[in-house]
Amino acid sequence: MYRSLFPVLLHASTAVAGPAVSPEVEYTLQARVLLQDDNDARATLLAVSQDAVPEGTLDWDDVIDDLPAWLTREGIQPPSRAVMQEVSEALRIRLPRVTCTARDVVPLGSPEIAQYTLACMVPDVEPAFAAYRAMRSGDDADRDALSDAFFATFAARLRGDTAVAHLSTAVGWSSFRHGDVHAARAEHLYRTVLFGLLPFAEWDRRIASGAGRDGHEGPGE
Repeated sequence: MYRSLFPVLLHASTAVAGPAVSPEVEYTLQARVLLQDDNDARATLLAVSQDAVPEGTLDWDDVIDDLPAWLTREGIQPPSRAVMQEVSEALRIRLPRVTCTARDVVPLGSPEIAQYTLACMVPDVEPAFAAYRAMRSGDDADRDALSDAFFATFAARLRGDTAVAHLSTAVGWSSFRHGDVHAARAEHLYRTVLFGLLPFAEWDRRIASGAGRDGHEGPGE
C-alpha cells in the first residue's frame, strides 16, 4: 500500500521533540508527505521531531493495476481495454494531485485519544452517476456498451479541474507524541482518497434505495 512505512514503526527515535504543532497541522503535514512527498512539509515536521515524519509515501500502482479485477469481484462490468487504459491514466495523473487536510480534532476523554476529520479534495465524479446507474440497470445485451460509456465519462471527470471535499472521520492518537500514528494515518488517508475517487459502493446503495444525487464513497483495498 505504501513504500517503506513500517520500518519507522520498529524503532523509537531518540530525537528531542521541538516546538509542538496542533494535531490538525501535524496530520495535514503528514498527509502532504504521504500524498505528495512534500519536502517542505517533511522539513517542518522534522523541526518538531523525527518521530513526527512518515517514512515513505502512499503507492497507488497496485490499486490501479488491480482495478479491472476489483471491478469484476464487485460485480461491475469492466470496460474495454482501451477505455480502462483511459481510466488508469486519469487515476495516475489525478491521485498525486489529491490534497487532504485534517480538521476538527476532538479529544475523547483524554488529550491523547481524539476523533478527527479528514477532508480530501477529490475530482467531482458525481455527474457520472447517471451513466453509472444506466450501466447497472441496463440489459445484459447492452452491458459492454454501457460500461464503456460510463467509464469514458468517469475518466473525463477524473481529468477535470473541479474538486469537491470528501470527508472521513477516525479515532486514534491525537499526536505522534502519544503513540505510533503513521500506519493508522496512512491507512485512513488511503481509504479516504479511494472512497472519494471511486464511489461505486455508495452509488449502488443509492440506486438500491432510490436516492438522488447526494453521496460519495468507493472501494477500499
